[in-house]
Amino acid sequence: MPAFDNGNGKLVQSETMEQLGLNLRLLEDIAAIDSPSGDETELADFVELWATSNLPNRKTVRLGDNVIVHSRGNSNVAIFAHLDTTGYTVGYDANLIEIGSPDGRTGDILRAAGSRDARHVLWIDGDGHPRIENGSAVNPGDRLVFASPLDISSSEIVGPYLDNKIGVWAACNALLRSENSAAVFCCGEETSGGGARVCSRYIYDVLSIEQAIVCDVTWVTEHVRAGSGPAISLRDACLPRRAYVDYVGSFAKQCDLAFQIEVESSGASDGMWIEQSGYPIDWVFIGAPERGSHSSRETVTRNDARGMVDLIAHISRELSEQPFSATRRKKLC
Repeated sequence: MPAFDNGNGKLVQSETMEQLGLNLRLLEDIAAIDSPSGDETELADFVELWATSNLPNRKTVRLGDNVIVHSRGNSNVAIFAHLDTTGYTVGYDANLIEIGSPDGRTGDILRAAGSRDARHVLWIDGDGHPRIENGSAVNPGDRLVFASPLDISSSEIVGPYLDNKIGVWAACNALLRSENSAAVFCCGEETSGGGARVCSRYIYDVLSIEQAIVCDVTWVTEHVRAGSGPAISLRDACLPRRAYVDYVGSFAKQCDLAFQIEVESSGASDGMWIEQSGYPIDWVFIGAPERGSHSSRETVTRNDARGMVDLIAHISRELSEQPFSATRRKKLC
């Protein structure tokens, strides 16, 4: 049984977690499930079971290993959180093929996805190619992930694959607090973006959803600082519709939640794949800043993690009650 199940399928929270406003048990459960791109099945199963157990008034739809959770009435906004992470595929002669863009360092410990036993030492050769020291213990096609455990202190959350385990966790918590919001837990963000494109078609054609929030992590930089709240991105390599981003920003400014503004020239998220789906869905990126992106020690402050949940829940509720498209129609009348 998943660790969150107390025997009747209901979410378990300790008093301490409730006092903190953070369900860290759920984050630990999500982080314990390996999900490199192409291998998201177990985490998709977990999220689907969590949703059916804890959100009985919602409907859950499975599209391959993509999971869509929506209200049985009308959902006006979808929260996108990708299930997949980076990692490595074992090639021939102990060479490793990167899944996405992992930031592995010589000396990092790897293990087979789904296994807690066999461990391998990563080294980067003189040409910058990742390899493992003992190639005899693996087979071509095996998938390897960082073996570092999740470490939660009083101030920080540290471990591999917070991108996007924290996003999945935040989306689950936001769903609990935003009755009419939908969530899209999609595959392949680190590689092909196929999951977000498939799900964009479904939520637009079937659910008539035209507005989205991308729930992911971003970078700590000189201008986006750890501990200062989640970032609302005005742009990265992609440019979301400014009128929609400003509309979302107006809700953020009306509340007393801390947030930061991000402006980047590179990087991308499921927002790019939503754009490339060909469906007219507006999107905005909201995420906690992290240090050590795609490394074995990604780091997010607990305050930023909590702020990410609070801000996304708040904005998704506002977008459900006051959809951007309805506002645009009023202006045209």
